[in-house]
Amino acid sequence: METITLTAEHSKTCSVHQVALSIMALAMESKDVLHVFTEYAPHVDALDVFVYPSSVQHGTENAGERLLSKTFYFSRDSISSLLSIEDQLTELVAEARDNAEVQA
Repeated sequence: METITLTAEHSKTCSVHQVALSIMALAMESKDVLHVFTEYAPHVDALDVFVYPSSVQHGTENAGERLLSKTFYFSRDSISSLLSIEDQLTELVAEARDNAEVQA
């Protein structure tokens, strides 16, 4: 039986990918209060995260009202940078949910 050893680099990559997937899941779960766009750009190995209020009419002049605009480069940024993006997104979602509850 062959034993597979995880290198530190492989472990780091798995952790970074898990955080990126968590951000994407949060984007899907918060669609009722925010419009979160995530895009992976393979040519630069980057994840872009853009957040808009759910009230924004995309394709209009108001679409420039971004609440968050971040890019994470997998090949050069540290996982703490990606965790910071996740934290900022989590805070925006919590705030949007609180505001939605107050209005309801």
